[in-house]
Amino acid sequence: MIVSTNGNSKKAMFSQRSKHNRLVSATLVLLGIFTFLFLTWGDYSEDSSFGFLQEKTDGSDSITKTQTDSTINSNGLQYNTIDVSATSTNTGLLTEDKYNMNQNDNNKGSQEESKLNSKKVEEQISTIRGEISNERKTTILSPTVPTSLTPKVFNPEFNFKEILNTSPVVLFIRSSEVDSQYLKKLLLNEYEISPQISIVDLDQHSNGDKLQDSIQTKKISASATQKVPFLFINSIPVISTNIQKDIKNLHSDGSLLQKFRHLANGKVLFEKMGLPSNS
Repeated sequence: MIVSTNGNSKKAMFSQRSKHNRLVSATLVLLGIFTFLFLTWGDYSEDSSFGFLQEKTDGSDSITKTQTDSTINSNGLQYNTIDVSATSTNTGLLTEDKYNMNQNDNNKGSQEESKLNSKKVEEQISTIRGEISNERKTTILSPTVPTSLTPKVFNPEFNFKEILNTSPVVLFIRSSEVDSQYLKKLLLNEYEISPQISIVDLDQHSNGDKLQDSIQTKKISASATQKVPFLFINSIPVISTNIQKDIKNLHSDGSLLQKFRHLANGKVLFEKMGLPSNS
């Protein structure tokens, strides 16, 4: 009885060891498989992803106009992004072209406007120059008589009164004659007169002959032998005989200033240049 019991116990122990060995072997095999899979899983996932991406790219030939790209994220998930750079670029080009066209239109408009303004300015300048040239060609010298006050038919009496109204001291001369040149130079260079004297050149007057005849016959003494110049202070003729007696001689002896002041009657200031004002 004792021998059979020991044999049975040995068999039981041997069977238990066999099971244990099989479990260890299976465990080692499983560990090897898991290790192999773990080590090779990265390469396999990349290859499979690349193949999937290649298939997706090949299948996207029909929609290349939409410019779509496939992207794989870190978790292996796929998502699509639309490339709008071309569209935005084209839109930007169109917008820039329109802007340039608008700028060109604005520049053309501003250039045309500046040209019109310059033409207007040139026309105004030419008009002013024409007016100035016309004024220079006017035959009526200082003082200038407004044409609105001048009758259509020349009236020497009317013209004479208009000229006397311009200044209390008026000198009628003929620039071509010596006596006129002398008296004009004398009054301007050696006497200070205020208000300013008005000088009318009968040679430049459009009706100088008629005006001279009217002054000589109606405004000058009948005994006067002097034709021109004619000098008036407060509408009173200064030369009643001739320029030698009434001007030159008095200027030589220093009494011409007193005569001027007497005729001025306090309405005109006469001063001899180079002399004290109280002389």
